[in-house]
Amino acid sequence: RKIGVSLRNWNVDVHAGFWQTEVATALDRFLQNEPVDIEFFPFQKLSGEIENDVAVSRRVRNLMQHQDRVHIVEEDLSPADLVARMAECDLIVGMRLHAIIFGMIANVPVIALSYDPKVDQLMQCVELRHLCIDIKSIENAHLTRLMREALQNAADLRATIGKQKAVLEQEARRNASIAMDVLRNEPEPRQPLGIEVSLLLRHGIQAQLQTIDAGRVEAGRLLKEVGFYIEESQRNAARVEELSALLTKKEAAFGKTANEQNIEIAKLKIRISQFEKESRKVEKAYAVKLWQAEQVRRKVAGGCVIIRKYFSGTSLATGMRGPGKSCLPCAKRTLCCSTAALVRFANGC
Repeated sequence: RKIGVSLRNWNVDVHAGFWQTEVATALDRFLQNEPVDIEFFPFQKLSGEIENDVAVSRRVRNLMQHQDRVHIVEEDLSPADLVARMAECDLIVGMRLHAIIFGMIANVPVIALSYDPKVDQLMQCVELRHLCIDIKSIENAHLTRLMREALQNAADLRATIGKQKAVLEQEARRNASIAMDVLRNEPEPRQPLGIEVSLLLRHGIQAQLQTIDAGRVEAGRLLKEVGFYIEESQRNAARVEELSALLTKKEAAFGKTANEQNIEIAKLKIRISQFEKESRKVEKAYAVKLWQAEQVRRKVAGGCVIIRKYFSGTSLATGMRGPGKSCLPCAKRTLCCSTAALVRFANGC
């Protein structure tokens, strides 16, 4: 028996070390009581960190205790060969969207580790939402339990996947047919939108506007925290200067025994060290909050582009990099210029 696993690099809103450790622990727990082997299927093998699935597979394997029962498929396989190889598995634990799709094509039960809404939507379409785990809140015990349940209900899951796969294949052929018709024929004059389509667009835009508004509020809150940390850092720096001046004065003073003077000087040095340490902690917290605010800004900026493109009548497939370029004052993305951009964003850039 064999379990297929397909992972990718991901560190947005979650620490990569956290979820990789949880996955490794879950696989170890599963191997303790099940006579199976683990086979990793890297889908991307490029040199960049984000595109190197082999590196992620190795990191997770190195975190495991049962490394002797783990194999990483590093040879290049065609899509057909990859599907055939995955068809030999009893279960697929997939993070890559195409790994989940390939597992379904092979009619193998799948568990999805979701890092993006597209993964949730796919599992919802095939009625397997209960086998989808958010990577940001993954727990090793939960994943192990789902793996056992999936193997126990493998026959029912294969039937469900087979039924839904037929529906999705039919829809895919229909999409291809529509695309070919569009390419073959002259475009028809644009017809007025029907009431149902208009309502759908209205609801979609309303939802996008709500997300944008919530993002601006969150960015404003984070920026207030950033301001607090800046002020705290400045106060600590002023205190360090004050103590340093006092230390210099003490060292130059006379009238006390050398021993008493050395004790006071030592105490001042300790206090200066403590303030400097606190300043470093504050600066680190400031950088983290600034990064979080930047992530919120980028997410909401994407929603702004969608709405602007819709009302301007231009294609959504072009110009998606505009807001990031216009909102940031320079391409260096240093802390100072990011702060300025975020202030404008929170105020409604």
